[in-house]
Amino acid sequence: QIFTTFGHTFVWELARQSMGDTTLYETLLLDPGWIQDYNRVYTDFYKTILAYTFEKVGKPGAFAMYEDLGYRSGLFASPKVFRS
Repeated sequence: QIFTTFGHTFVWELARQSMGDTTLYETLLLDPGWIQDYNRVYTDFYKTILAYTFEKVGKPGAFAMYEDLGYRSGLFASPKVFRS
């Protein structure tokens, strides 16, 4: 049996890479509904593509999704903002 791992960034890193930090955080303040919609669309996409991949290839022995939500002195946004 082969032990496989799967690791990937999630929606926050995708947003940062797509929009850049300044645009992401300005939009988070000025149009949080749009950011929530963006995150919902990509969360649904990840759920669909991962379910398909695991069905066709099999489940990995380990799985990690990660985000860089911090900065030198704390979080990029409050825990309340991340939860919403």
